[in-house]
Amino acid sequence: MLIVNANVIDNSKVCSVGGSNWHNYCDYASGGAPATAQNAVSVFLGDTIATRPNAVVINGKVQVQTTESDGGRDTRTPPIGSPNYQARRISYRELPRL
Repeated sequence: MLIVNANVIDNSKVCSVGGSNWHNYCDYASGGAPATAQNAVSVFLGDTIATRPNAVVINGKVQVQTTESDGGRDTRTPPIGSPNYQARRISYRELPRL
């Protein structure tokens, strides 16, 4: 899953302060909505400008933390389901002994 923040500036003046922020979720393999997102690919974070989302594991669960322009920190659970893939070897190379 790819998570991108979108800052929306409310004012037409470039140098004015303010705006809002959204988390946007995307399935990196298909480019569409994640299967577990239930058709909600964007989540409103609030009337604040936010930095990049940081994916962290807290108590065994994946969380997305975003630092906001007012100094606050938003922590949310992204719509991540169980992966439907199996690990497999894609290449093999024998390493030479030195």
